[in-house]
Amino acid sequence: MSVHLERATTRNLLDGLRAYITTFDAQLEAAHREDATAITESGEHMARATQFSDVLPRLQHYGFVTLLGLIIEARLAAFWKVTREEYDTDPLPEPTPPEFLGRVHAFITKYLDAEPPADLWQWISDIRTVKDCVSLYAGNVTALPDADRRRLNAIVRHRPGLDIVNDERLHTPIPHASTRVERVLSINRDFCLEGVTAAQGLFGYLYTHREPATR
Repeated sequence: MSVHLERATTRNLLDGLRAYITTFDAQLEAAHREDATAITESGEHMARATQFSDVLPRLQHYGFVTLLGLIIEARLAAFWKVTREEYDTDPLPEPTPPEFLGRVHAFITKYLDAEPPADLWQWISDIRTVKDCVSLYAGNVTALPDADRRRLNAIVRHRPGLDIVNDERLHTPIPHASTRVERVLSINRDFCLEGVTAAQGLFGYLYTHREPATR
């Protein structure tokens, strides 16, 4: 496969994600305005409006980060495969999920004359941690193993658009009545957009640093 086609595919996927989250959040803002004008119509409407305002945006952003993480890892795997085949290098087997990012990073630094910018690579690692919290634990931080929770807490402290909040609807059987308060991950547009920007920066670097270290 042409490396130019690979690069164009990656660019189009990430550009599409940026357009998607921008459109969704614009629609969400319009829906909030409609709710504000009709919130007093009935108790039923209020309940539905509250569910939409609190739960669906959270899940939509969960879905976005999951998709972003999957696209990043799929495109890294494609980059690794096409580069290895083009230069007939790196005889080691394809990376498997548990060590995927570390294995790809080792390929880039060992077999290519390149060193991915540390800040961009850290972004990719952080996106994966957030994605795992969402996809494996439905965003329920309380349910995370201790080590994973500490790592996520550190990411929340230094990345924009992330917070850990009390959950009163998604994880509790009766809203406002649970004896155990679940703590859940909140994601907003800032994290989504900056995550896409970091991914675009990383792939921009990789596709211009593909020469093998040795022939």
